[in-house]
Amino acid sequence: MKNLIGLLAMTGIALMNPAQAEGDIEAGRALSTQCSGCHGVYGMSPSEQFPNIAGQKESYLSAQLRKYKSGDRNDLTMRAIVGPLSEEDMLNLAAYFSSTSSVARYSFDTETLMIPYVDVAGVMFKVEMLLDSLEELTFSVTHLEER
Repeated sequence: MKNLIGLLAMTGIALMNPAQAEGDIEAGRALSTQCSGCHGVYGMSPSEQFPNIAGQKESYLSAQLRKYKSGDRNDLTMRAIVGPLSEEDMLNLAAYFSSTSSVARYSFDTETLMIPYVDVAGVMFKVEMLLDSLEELTFSVTHLEER
């Protein structure tokens, strides 16, 4: 039963992986530095005042950016930042932030579990682990990166 629950949990996590991006993720990463002051590096805000945008749906993010640009959403800071962006820039930003998932995900191909944000005594880490045993549901850390 324990194994079945673990397998179901990993399947659910794997199904949350984002679909193919419309924009260019790497171009969006280059543009994202202007967003990090409020929304945090990788889209995880350091403040409750600003929303986390990591892992949001790409279509949602691009629609919101268009609304700020057109004035349909009213925020002076966002309008000033989004104003000079092209449609392509907005798609690229949306692609990047939708690719920076805020949830754990499991790859059945590589049997790897990736947890993007782990807080250890106030320091954030990205952790990747390899499945050692499905029966025991044990993992070995294969990559640890400070965020």
